[in-house]
Amino acid sequence: MKELETLANQIVVRTKEAGQKKLAAKEKELNEKLEASRLQFVDYQKNQKRAIQERSQTDFERQTQSLQNKKRNALLGEKQTIMKEIYNGAVVKMTEWTTTEFQLFAGNVLKQFEGDLLPIYHLALFLLQLIFFALLLLFEPLFDSL
Repeated sequence: MKELETLANQIVVRTKEAGQKKLAAKEKELNEKLEASRLQFVDYQKNQKRAIQERSQTDFERQTQSLQNKKRNALLGEKQTIMKEIYNGAVVKMTEWTTTEFQLFAGNVLKQFEGDLLPIYHLALFLLQLIFFALLLLFEPLFDSL
């Protein structure tokens, strides 16, 4: 009977040991899965933070560029306004010139470009434009009455 009891105890011990081994293996497997999931979650969080930072940086750069463009466009608009005022003032002043004053002006300008044909060509085009606009201003009352 003792032998039977000893055999039963041995079976219980072996079964218990086998169960403990299985339990330890399962616990180890679950801990490894848990750690892998934790690392995956940490990577996910890092990626999310990086993506948010990149979007924020991109938005910031886009807004900065937009502000720079608006500033540049405003400055260009102001420059255009000033140039138009100067140009219109010059046209008005030149329409008041006598023939002698215009010839003196044209002669002085042409002297600056003696021997160089390309600037003279561009100057001639500019002067023709000025004359054209001066004529438009002179004959504007005629066109208004039509």
